[in-house]
Amino acid sequence: MKKLFIKSVCCTLLFFISKLITAQSFIYTNYSTADGLSSSEVYDITQDKNGYLWFATDRGLTRYDGYEFKKYTTNDGIDDLVILNFYEQNDGTILCITLNRKLFFINPDTDSFTSYKYNRVLKQITDYNAIINITKKEDSLYINLATSLGYLKINQEGIIENKLISCIKDLDMSNKNIDASYIKHPKQGFSASLSFDKIKKKYEKNCHIYLDRPFEDYFIFIDRKEMYVLNTTTDFLKRIVNDNITVVTGTYDSNHFWIGLNHGGGKVFSKDGKLKYHFFPNKTVTKFFVDHEGGLWIGTTDSGVYYIKNKYIGSHAISTSCKDVTSLTKNKKNQLYVAYSNGEVYKQKNYQYKKLWESKNKHPVKIQYNQKVKKLFIDTYNFSYQEEVNSIQKINSHKYFVSRAISDNPNRLPVLTNRIIDDTINVQILPHTYTKKINRILDIEYANEGYFFGTLSGGYHYKKDSLYALKEIDSHFKVRIEDIDKVDKRYYFASLGNGVIVMDKDSTFTIKESDGLSSDIITEIYPKNNKEVFVTSNTGLNKITFSNDLKNYTVSKLSIDEGLPSNHINDVEVINDTIWIATKKGLFSYPEKKMDLKQETISRDWLKIESVTINNKFENQLNKISALNYNENTLEIKFSAISFKKNKDVLYRYRLVGLENNWNITQNKSVKYNHLTAGKYTFEIQTKGGNIVWNTKSTTLTFKIHLPFWKTWWFNTLILIAISVIIYMFFKFKILSYDKELFKELLFLVLKKLNGKSQHIIIKESGIEIKLDTSLIHYAKSAGNYLEIVTLEKTYVVRKKMGDFEKNLPDKENFIRVHRSYIIRKDKIESKNTKWVKVNGEQIPVSRNNKEKIDKMVFY
Repeated sequence: MKKLFIKSVCCTLLFFISKLITAQSFIYTNYSTADGLSSSEVYDITQDKNGYLWFATDRGLTRYDGYEFKKYTTNDGIDDLVILNFYEQNDGTILCITLNRKLFFINPDTDSFTSYKYNRVLKQITDYNAIINITKKEDSLYINLATSLGYLKINQEGIIENKLISCIKDLDMSNKNIDASYIKHPKQGFSASLSFDKIKKKYEKNCHIYLDRPFEDYFIFIDRKEMYVLNTTTDFLKRIVNDNITVVTGTYDSNHFWIGLNHGGGKVFSKDGKLKYHFFPNKTVTKFFVDHEGGLWIGTTDSGVYYIKNKYIGSHAISTSCKDVTSLTKNKKNQLYVAYSNGEVYKQKNYQYKKLWESKNKHPVKIQYNQKVKKLFIDTYNFSYQEEVNSIQKINSHKYFVSRAISDNPNRLPVLTNRIIDDTINVQILPHTYTKKINRILDIEYANEGYFFGTLSGGYHYKKDSLYALKEIDSHFKVRIEDIDKVDKRYYFASLGNGVIVMDKDSTFTIKESDGLSSDIITEIYPKNNKEVFVTSNTGLNKITFSNDLKNYTVSKLSIDEGLPSNHINDVEVINDTIWIATKKGLFSYPEKKMDLKQETISRDWLKIESVTINNKFENQLNKISALNYNENTLEIKFSAISFKKNKDVLYRYRLVGLENNWNITQNKSVKYNHLTAGKYTFEIQTKGGNIVWNTKSTTLTFKIHLPFWKTWWFNTLILIAISVIIYMFFKFKILSYDKELFKELLFLVLKKLNGKSQHIIIKESGIEIKLDTSLIHYAKSAGNYLEIVTLEKTYVVRKKMGDFEKNLPDKENFIRVHRSYIIRKDKIESKNTKWVKVNGEQIPVSRNNKEKIDKMVFY
């Protein structure tokens, strides 16, 4: 009888544990052939030393960089379309094994493939399909089989050496350097088939089983649907029976292993055999792989791959008609209440959710459980309700103003919509004369000698029959106050614009975005205790952890960046060690201890400069661009980083030292610099990748643009000599007296060649200031109060008069007024006569007053 009772209790516990495991689903992205995979039948996944993910499929290889998928077939040099497994080697190459008994290597640096030179020898291995690991060492291959212990060795001459052993006791467990089973990559286990005496004796049958040793101190034995966990002394620890046949297994991390089941999903167990996760129960799972950011990739035979950014975030679909969760609360039994924007209210019991109430007009509701009276209160736009034993009862209507404010102070009587509610009391707090002055009450909290009110127009304090605006005490209270909460003698105010306002005794201070919050627009505050406070906003969830010094605190974050599907957080509740998060896209859960972990920078982002295009000429050998000619001065630099968390939303910041000091931030993978002047430059780029902060380790590219020959010292020396000769000759033949204007033009032309500095003018177009190199201007055309400034690439339209523009030109001598409505840059004139000048193929009229000036002008 006692045994029966114990068995019954155990079954009950297992039922509820299974409900807990399956009650939540995981948030994932599914990639298939529609996204670029070679096939939806994926056998293996790995990440190479350059950060790229590789997928082995039955239709070739696929590589993924977070932006796009790239396919490889036999046309690209691979030996076979059906690739079964990857085996990473110590030198960074990846060995691939195919269905048709062929091996080839991937070189991630050159994106090329090399066939194994002794592929013909593989045909001699009768148990080819049982290969579970291959390691290359000193030009020899060591092959482990699922049907035998030990290894096969193919030496440098292509000869197979048989090092297989038949009994586990013959295997040296301690010396990893002797047995090839332990020379392999640490992510791979090894397998063998044997008749294990202790299991045989215990279960009285012969077990043809699969052996994996993913840990130093544990063995995992698998026989179709059965699994056995033993330690290194071969002591039996646990037997596990699955509903489906196990097809593959592997190491998940240092404390967990995984198994893939035939149409039974993938399971993750602790190394002592406890089930932790069950993914995609109806799929045939072939691979679990954790990338450099902790993201989980799961391969299947029919649905491609699934990517789970954060496996700790659970999704809970309760309502079938709505996703927007507006409010959460809990009772003394730690049962969760959930309210949706369509007016549905649910109650959690035994890991199930039951609909408790539904608004007839489908309007959103706010819910709050009051611990003092042990009742749930529901507040709508028109009425308030409370939970009775078997029903929901109406308590009052909002006669004077529309409000949805419920005090959540657990130690005081409930306050709903400006009324204290009890079985015998229904008293209005704030007189009508004051309610008319307040712009909608959003929250109410008990305060010393009265109440605090959060409203659209700020915070208020009602005490001793008088109403005081808190903004008179502190200007931070002038913004909308959404929520007010009290812990001990400290008050927290959620403001829309000033972050969290903390009032502690006689001091008031704020915690804002500049202090680490995700936003200054705060909608809800949940104080877990006097040192831990959760804060919600439309950019994620924050947890503020205070030290003994109130103004010394840390802020942690959970948002889309960490895998949460929505940044718009409506409410939060903490039950035991689980955070429940109400968002626009549903209800989610997250372990609180994960939010307390230090969120460190991920150093590996594989940021690199891929190529440079110089004057539209592509160049990917970056060492060739260290020195450029003066006219090789338009550069487009392409770069990339790898983050599967951010996907295509990776942030970069860059600057060109020698031209600019400030950082430019972009999500683009390229930047273009036009018409760079001569000088030495260093292009510097950083990325956040999947990190919270910038990785300050920069990737750089240094290059130099040479001066044109006419700006070199030797040419300037020759010019000075020439100028002296010209001046002497001009004066000698009295050119100065003959034609002063002609002399002036010639002299200016020479001086212009000597002046190497570019000139700029500041113009404003559509409210944006632009620094424009005057050498790029072809001409300016007046049109009333507006001016069209024409360059080769663009026409700028600015609000400016022609006279003011001419006055602001830093190099007026380079321009000539040919008409009341036109100013032309002299060196842009292609041809001229006394009636018109031609600039870039366009004829511009010359007025009669400027004919002589144009006639005497010397071409540049």
